[in-house]
Amino acid sequence: MRLFIVIALFVVVYFFFASVAAQPTSIRISETVADMGSARVTTTPATEFKEKKIDITRQIAGDVPITLSLSNVSDYTVVAGGVINSGTATLPAVQNALSVSIHFHPATEGVKTATLTITQGASISVKLTGRGVKSGTSPVCPSSYFPSAGQRDMPSSLTVQWSGAYDPDGGSVGYTVYLDDDKNVTTHSDGVGIPNVVKSGTAIGVSSSSYTATVSDLAVNTIYYWIVEVSDDEGSVIQCPRGALLSFMTQSGTTARAGIKYEFPTETIQFDPRIITNPPPGFTDERFRLPQTTEVIAN
Repeated sequence: MRLFIVIALFVVVYFFFASVAAQPTSIRISETVADMGSARVTTTPATEFKEKKIDITRQIAGDVPITLSLSNVSDYTVVAGGVINSGTATLPAVQNALSVSIHFHPATEGVKTATLTITQGASISVKLTGRGVKSGTSPVCPSSYFPSAGQRDMPSSLTVQWSGAYDPDGGSVGYTVYLDDDKNVTTHSDGVGIPNVVKSGTAIGVSSSSYTATVSDLAVNTIYYWIVEVSDDEGSVIQCPRGALLSFMTQSGTTARAGIKYEFPTETIQFDPRIITNPPPGFTDERFRLPQTTEVIAN
């Protein structure tokens, strides 16, 4: 039993020192895993790419030679200190760090991986991963909305909200919000020929931020319908949520209606003393005018 414990401790210590020895002691790498996300499939040579940078920082003084080697040059390009993909770059004594630019330009669709090996005495591997998508991929709808379907007692002035959509191609997306008391929200015009667009704007790239549009003067006790139309910079347009309408109902309330107008024309009224048999002292025949007036009485 004691022999087994001694052997186990020896193995643990051996692998610990072996792993320490395998790490470069003269440099440090800011990232050892680089997720490049999605990028549009492009031609060769690449006409566009997604870029990410990692830093190699020094742990010793003087010029530091650093050797780079990239395993997949069809979908990735690495540039550092004048070296492209493979070769030896120098971290000058006057600089604290060497920046490495990773360009992702997938030649075909699907998941693309690569390994960037950085050597300075010992070697360390940086794992690269990304996904190639074809041109023309539709945007992805927001994942949440407010008010959501069927909410009641909403005020007549409110802010509708939705989470950010994104384009799998890596492009920009724009939003147009339609809101109406008719289910045909994108075509109903209330007789003036223009759909009820309450917001049009643009948000760039993938975002987790919330987006909003403020609406006001909504009728009380009324069901409203709304959607978010998402478009990308290649012209793809989708209505969100897919195949459904968002709806909410405003609060009950009293709205004053136009009142009935009563008009009193000018009249001249004369007292006839003949119907007064015993007029009081000083009584005289008086004439007076009832002024014209207009009064509006609410229903």
